[in-house]
Amino acid sequence: MDIVGIYRVSGNSTVVSYLTEQVSKGVEKFGLGDQCWQDVSVVSSLLKSFFLKLPDPLFTLEMFSSIIEASKIDIAHRRMDQLRKLVWELPKVNLETLKYL
Repeated sequence: MDIVGIYRVSGNSTVVSYLTEQVSKGVEKFGLGDQCWQDVSVVSSLLKSFFLKLPDPLFTLEMFSSIIEASKIDIAHRRMDQLRKLVWELPKVNLETLKYL
């Protein structure tokens, strides 16, 4: 992949709005063959928008401090073990969303 800073570069806002409308209509209503889907910046902006609009964060507020503490563990395999443990403790819908990312 030749793209640097995938989430730092915003996609064209008009195209992002258009795709948001298409997705809102339902999966059967939009075509992935549309050129709009080929722009990685547009798709990443659409994804960022989705996560920003969630009523609760993907990583719950209750787990926030535990996740921060786990990320500070110096020994890599222990840090990863703790982070994995925390991910598995997420509510089911949050965990299922993460599986697709």
